[in-house]
Amino acid sequence: MNILVINRNAFGQDDVVEIFKHLGHKVFIYDHKDITEHRNAEIEKELLELVNKENISLIFSYNYVPVVSIAIKDTKVKYISYVYDSPNIALYTYSIIYPCNYVFIFDYAVYEELRKGGIKTVYYLPLSIHSDRIEKTLAKKPAASDDRRYKHEVSFIGSLYNEKHNFYERIMDALGDKNDYIKGYLDSIVTAQSKVYGSFFIPELLTKEIMDVLLEVFPYAQRSDSLATPEYVYAHYFLARKVAEIERTTLLMSVSEHYNLSLFTHSKTPNMPKAHNLGKVDYYDEMPYVFRDSKINLNLSLKSIQTGIPLRCIDIMGCGGFLLTNYQADMFRHFEPGVHFDFFTDEKDLLTKIDYYLAHDDERMTIAENARENIKLNHNLTNYLQEMIEFVFES
Repeated sequence: MNILVINRNAFGQDDVVEIFKHLGHKVFIYDHKDITEHRNAEIEKELLELVNKENISLIFSYNYVPVVSIAIKDTKVKYISYVYDSPNIALYTYSIIYPCNYVFIFDYAVYEELRKGGIKTVYYLPLSIHSDRIEKTLAKKPAASDDRRYKHEVSFIGSLYNEKHNFYERIMDALGDKNDYIKGYLDSIVTAQSKVYGSFFIPELLTKEIMDVLLEVFPYAQRSDSLATPEYVYAHYFLARKVAEIERTTLLMSVSEHYNLSLFTHSKTPNMPKAHNLGKVDYYDEMPYVFRDSKINLNLSLKSIQTGIPLRCIDIMGCGGFLLTNYQADMFRHFEPGVHFDFFTDEKDLLTKIDYYLAHDDERMTIAENARENIKLNHNLTNYLQEMIEFVFES
């Protein structure tokens, strides 16, 4: 089969290309700087020409790309979209209903919302990783090696979302001195949300009164084909990142006060003098070693990921690392706490469980090994891609 992969520079995209080739398919790559535009006549024309010239049967992309669906909606070509981001505002566009689409969504709450809304082209599928590639990578540096860059007591990989002049700060600046009530209201709801797991309630608290002022001082130009409400955009894109900044800064600062915490992040950490900021780490060549060789790997999900299992969790477990994460409902659909991972409910619980698992090496390592085997058997990207193709062409 001839397959066209849309270049999104996504984690795992190189794995997808390698696996498709290994399965005997011929793979073509399409790259365009404006691929995220929902309508683009140039892209639509190029895609159709490529489809016809190379006899493409299937197009694949990470995350949903509306312009792809629009381009091929009148052809017999199938389009698989494997969504790993949340929010993914492109899901809320009219093109999502086209029959060429097979959109696999990792967040069950988002899948359920769209299905209940009558969208029949979406399916639930958790994220997966290329276990074979990871096994080969880890074999290059056994756990017993002396490379100290990867051996840590507690580690966290990810952004702290504390960049200067972010969306939240720009909203606050735009509100000025005449809207102190709304500024205080927004500060209160993002702080409250940072302490609550398992429910993202900010959209419900953005009342018409609040939204009217926000849209006046910090306008959002809604796309003509978008079904996403302004409340959705402000909550998931502008406010959720502020929640992540508060939560991650608070929890990681607390952890660093009690344990040896290593951070792999591009974010500045002046408020965490006891944490070791080791900068960014390469996803393919270094991250597997950090996960495997750290005693405890933390996951702190974006609140906009309502129930889904973030890729970071799958990566940690697939590399044989011990995962300690915030509560995410979908974890319990596929894994068992105390057997494959563990979770915390608040700051006190986080510190208690770090303390416990640092003192119980055998139990921690058994859980990590259980998780690695589970990922290899049940969440292997090779198997997922095969199953997606079979489902698409047999349905």
